[in-house]
Formats: sequence, structure tokens, C-alpha cells
Amino acid sequence: MLCRRLEMMKTIRVITTVGTSMFTNYMDSKVEKAFKDNNEDYESIKKDFDKVDMSFEQYDEKADRINNMKNILNNHWMKRISKCEGEWGFKADEYNFDASAEIKSLNLIQQKYKGSNSIVELICTDTILSKVSAELIKENISKMNPNITVKGIHVIKGLQINNCQDFKKIGLQNLYSKLDQLISIDKEKIDKHDEYELIKNSSDAILNVSGGYKALIPYISIYGQLYNIPLYYIYENSDELIIIDKLPVEFDWFFAEENYPFISEPDLYQNNAKKIKELRKLNIIEERGTKLTAVGELYKKYIEENMPISKNIMGYFMEYKVYEYLINNPYKDYKIVKHSVRKDDNPENKWIGEREFDLVLFKKEYNYSDFIVGEVKSYYQVYKEDNYKEYIKQLNGQLEKFIKSNNIPKEYHLYIYITKGKIPNNQFKENLKEIESIIKQKCGCKFKVFLINLNYEAKAEVNFNESLRNINANPYKWIMSSPLSERDIQKDYKFD
Repeated sequence: MLCRRLEMMKTIRVITTVGTSMFTNYMDSKVEKAFKDNNEDYESIKKDFDKVDMSFEQYDEKADRINNMKNILNNHWMKRISKCEGEWGFKADEYNFDASAEIKSLNLIQQKYKGSNSIVELICTDTILSKVSAELIKENISKMNPNITVKGIHVIKGLQINNCQDFKKIGLQNLYSKLDQLISIDKEKIDKHDEYELIKNSSDAILNVSGGYKALIPYISIYGQLYNIPLYYIYENSDELIIIDKLPVEFDWFFAEENYPFISEPDLYQNNAKKIKELRKLNIIEERGTKLTAVGELYKKYIEENMPISKNIMGYFMEYKVYEYLINNPYKDYKIVKHSVRKDDNPENKWIGEREFDLVLFKKEYNYSDFIVGEVKSYYQVYKEDNYKEYIKQLNGQLEKFIKSNNIPKEYHLYIYITKGKIPNNQFKENLKEIESIIKQKCGCKFKVFLINLNYEAKAEVNFNESLRNINANPYKWIMSSPLSERDIQKDYKFD
């Protein structure tokens, strides 16, 4: 029944950071005065608060003090007291929606999404107080608002402010891992109609950063911007929700293409002081050594998960640049060049089926008795294991089409673009050898590699009219406006 109800009502998943405002609000002098002015019993938690203000690993040792605080707050703070127009008052059946920043913001978010259910995941710092606050929220929030349910409480090891190095090296890494886990989709459970997993299949995830350390906000903001998840924040004592939605900016895939080899294996580039300095400045590599920061790990993960998407940006740019180059600099007698060749382009193309070729070179138009096929790929797509496997799958599909239709190309060209003069490593060369072997075994045609070096810094030194600063500011504009030349392309690249 619950599953059916959740399917009928829109469900939002609210991942909420938890701080200590539950306790500091109760200990506020104005609250204590309100109790006394209304002849209400006020029991102090100050002594217990100070004694349990420590790491979560000591939670069990402080059980008595924790239970005492929870009893006081459940009896005196969660109900019967409420704030109206900035003043505290007492009513027997009133719930205290101002008890903490987390409760207040969760209720306001629920009001914004009327008619929906909120499933809440509470993210705690590595402290006793944050965990106890989360427990109080879980025990009371559904009584306050039946459409809000706390599913889980998650203590993030290392997420504390007493040790900066642990915070950056351990806490943030664990925080990002937990966010990944909570936002991921478990398809198996969705198929089984698990009511909570249905939520994960929705885009209605929210990051609520109203509680917890303010130092977390920029790091969670980066995560939200990357994965297109809005942030909600309630400012101090106001009733206004601040929403930080997806900004109208795009991920810089040019930078990703250029720097992925450094980010994926920074130890291999320890001697490249300039690159290491650049990545440290961007908080991608730690101040000492070459280990990635938490932001660097997040960046690397995002690139690896989404690099195929960059085909829509950098990949298409490069296809057109290679196409332009071949028009102006024909390969041997193959002067007719077609880009993005599909079956619908010409009756002679029916054999292609649902596949597409980046480039096809002819001596005579659509004469498939004498033609060359060209594919444009990034260094990353040939080097990175997962993407390389995808390319091999694509390649085998192309070769099968050649064989079944008896349209065998004279040559198969692979145009691989790299940035800033990166030197291809051994794995890259081994992959090219495997590609050559597959093509020769299945089709018997020649395989050639053309290495395209987008070293725009070197080019700027040659072209004194082109400002390097302007090029760096808008590399896409530079690529589109600057044609490839002979010096940019290493023809018939040797990889044996």
C-alpha cells in the first residue's frame, strides 16, 4: 500500500546536513527567559552539552549524558513551545518547527512541495552532538509533519573541524562517497518496487545545507553543480529558503580532455612542475606530493562517468576540424570527403544500417569499391579502459558491416587528438596495436593513426598576434577559428 501511495504522490529525496543548532537554540538566553517568564520549567543541558562535545567514537561512553539531553529536549523543546513573529510562546499541542535549522528547513521545503512526500537522509559530522541531533530529528519530524520521513542517519568519519588535514583528506572524501551512494540508482530494488528505491529513480533530489558546518557548503555546492542537484539553505533566523539551482554554465570538457592523464595518474607526472603547480592552484592535487584532493577525486570520477558526453562538444568540434583539414589537404587521390555518413544520406549507403561513420574518403562519390573510413577520437577514448572497450565494441560493429556488405575499405584511419603535447604512454600504444590486429584479422585493410596535437600554447608563440590569455579563456573559439595545419598532425604515427 505504501509503495502505491508513493507512486501516486510526488516524492522528493532531501539529503540534509546536521549541525548542533538543536542544542544551541535551546540554550539561547532568550529561550531560557521565555520559559521563566511563562512559569515553565527549564532544565539546562549546558553541562551535558560541554561533556559530549567530542568525536563520535566516544558516543557509547557518554550514553548517560546523551540520554539525559535527549529526554530534556523531547520533553521541553520539541513540543509545547513555538515561535511567532520572533517571540517564543507556549501552547500545549504546538510543535516547535524552530527547534533546529534542520527541522525548520525540512518543513519549509515540504511546504514548497505541497502534496509530496519527503524522504530524508541525515548527514552527520564525526561528532556526538551531530548524531544526537539527527536522532532527535528522526524521532520527532514525522510527528510534526507526517509527509516527512527520515530514512537514514549517516555519520561521516573525519568530517570535523578540529583537524584540518583529516577534514580535507578523510572527511570530504567520505562525504562525497556517501553522497554518491545515496543518490545512485539501485535498479534491482526499483524492479522489486522497493518504496525508497523508487525515489532514487527520480530527478527530485535536494541537498539541504541549512545545518552543519558552514565550511561544507562550498564543497557540497560543487557536487550539486556537477550533478545538477539544487541546494537549499535557510538564512539564519529568517523563514526564507535560499535556492542555489544549476547555474547556466557548462563543464569544461576541453580542460578535462587536456588534464585527464595528469588527474588519472598524477604520480607519472611528478617531474612536470608546471602542470602540478597548475592543478594545485585549482585544489585538484594536494599541497604536498601528487595525491588528489577530495575535489580532485570528485572531478576525476565525474570525468570518467561522463566523458562520453563530451563527444557532443569537443568530439564534434574535432570531427569538423579534421573534415576541414582533409578538404584543404586531400589524402592522396581521395579528394571527396563526407562527414557523418549515414544510410539516409545516399541510396548507396543503405548497407551502413543504423551505424554512422565520422569520415568517409572517396576517389569517386559514394564509390564503395575504393574508399577510406576515418574515425575521430580523443586520446582519452583510446587510452581509458572503459571508453576503450566502448570503442572496440563500436569498431567490431563497423567491421561486421564491412564484411557482410562486402564493402571493405582500402584503409581505416584513426584521428586521435591530444592537447598541449602530451606524450602517449605505453598502454595507449598497446591499445593501438590491438586495434590494428583486429582490423587486419577481420578485414585485411591497412590501419593508420594520425596524431593531432592541439598545443595551442606553442602555436601562440608562433603567432604573435594571438594572445595566449585569450586562447586559454576560450579554447573552443580558438579551435573553431584556427584551422589544422600540417604541423599539427603527425601522419602515420608509429606505435610499435
